[in-house]
Formats: sequence, structure tokens, C-alpha cells
Amino acid sequence: MKIPLGRILSLLIAIGYVIAIVVEEGGWSPYLVVCLFLLPPLALIWFPDEIGGFYTKGIWSINRINEPTPGIWVSIMGWFFLLGMPFFWYFVLSDR
Repeated sequence: MKIPLGRILSLLIAIGYVIAIVVEEGGWSPYLVVCLFLLPPLALIWFPDEIGGFYTKGIWSINRINEPTPGIWVSIMGWFFLLGMPFFWYFVLSDR
């Protein structure tokens, strides 16, 4: 079974975030929060086709979405969240 390069890179980036938080904070307490924030982007990158076709059956009995979202767009959104997360944490949540 061949693992796609995108999955390996996203996992390495996520592990790098966790290591950076552990080094910066000096302990293991905030790493769970970071891991929870990393799960949705990793899911978008790892399973784009499954997530893209998830809401095509309608929500609350309202069928407004007829076509599945292409997997490439779901994956791009996952990469946007994964790579944009440090900038969000730094610029929005920092005590500057």
C-alpha cells in the first residue's frame, strides 16, 4: 500500500506543531488542545473524497446540495487550515 506524499507531509507538519507547543510551553498540558485543532485539517487532507460527498443527501430534509464537492477542493481547504493555523495563533491570540 502506497501512502500519498500529501498525507506524509501533513502528518509531519502536525507532529512539528505538537513538538513546537511542547517546547514553547515547557510541558505536555496544552498539546491536547493543539491535537484537537489539528484533527479537522488532517481529516480534510486524508479523506477529501469521503468528506466531499458527505453532505449531498441533504441537511435537515433540505436538499440544496446536489453534487459532491471535488476532493481536490476539500484537500486544499485542509491545507489552508493546517498551514494557516500558526498565523492565526500568533496574530490573533498573542498578547502583543
